[in-house]
Amino acid sequence: MKKILCIALLASLVTAFPFQSSQAAQCVTALHDGARSAYSTHIRSSFVFDSGWAFESYDFIGEDGGGQGLYRQRGSQWCLVTHDGGALGEGGLIHAGVPRTVAHRLVQKMNAKLK
Repeated sequence: MKKILCIALLASLVTAFPFQSSQAAQCVTALHDGARSAYSTHIRSSFVFDSGWAFESYDFIGEDGGGQGLYRQRGSQWCLVTHDGGALGEGGLIHAGVPRTVAHRLVQKMNAKLK
């Protein structure tokens, strides 16, 4: 049940962020650290950036669960590449198209930020 809830929430995350959305359904104009609400769940997100990629780690405040997401910069917008209701990790980032060296730096930055 948690997995189904997580998948449903992930589908709405891009429109639930507290920032301006572009007209493209999966792109936004800005990504911000912070808390937001999606339905009755409160979500806390942290982002790190490198070479036109944004790596997100999020958790559900007061509940078990969370995950990671990946965005690619396209002009002035950040477009969703993938979200996972768990850890993407370096291998998942590489599989999604991030160059190996950039994926390594993103994971290092996120690990340092979340300490």
